[in-house]
Amino acid sequence: MVPAGVFPLRSPETLAADRARHQAKKEAKAHRESSGIGSMFNKMGSQKPKTERIYTDNAPPVAGPYSQGMATKGVISIADGLAHKIVYISGQMPVSYDGELLMNSTDPAKSSIAGQTTQCINNILAILRASKPENAEPKAEITDVIRTTVYLTDMKNFNEMNEAYAKAFGGHKPARTTIGVKELPKGIPVEIEAIGIV
Repeated sequence: MVPAGVFPLRSPETLAADRARHQAKKEAKAHRESSGIGSMFNKMGSQKPKTERIYTDNAPPVAGPYSQGMATKGVISIADGLAHKIVYISGQMPVSYDGELLMNSTDPAKSSIAGQTTQCINNILAILRASKPENAEPKAEITDVIRTTVYLTDMKNFNEMNEAYAKAFGGHKPARTTIGVKELPKGIPVEIEAIGIV
């Protein structure tokens, strides 16, 4: 047993492993610098990315102390070397931009789980599009969504929600979590939040 306050000498094997780790870090750093990846991240510096609040009249207004969405500015994409935004979209309820709560609609196409799911996704797309300048091309599309979380008050509605969700996203399949919950605001049966990159 080594007495307290006395540090044992490292074995030759430990020293060799430490040297190998140090060399691997140096080589990785050299690779980043030679490929230009390091310089892209250096442009960002150590500052926290700036954020901007997203608002659009094409989605329902917020009903509390939160935003429709928030976006980071100037996030670097290694794939194309361009600056992109990560857009965080608050949970969207099945409410039209003019405030109609679809679950109370007399139109069965709107009040169905499928109709309400579609409205949630339409709201997500409207907020995602609002995160880019009005005349920017290309416009944000549903394929810019990279993750969603779906909240359902009754998992018996999963299949109907899933079919409408798949139709709205087409062949695009962002990462997704579906969570069964006891209750959602205003008694709605479904709510969807999302993250996108534009």
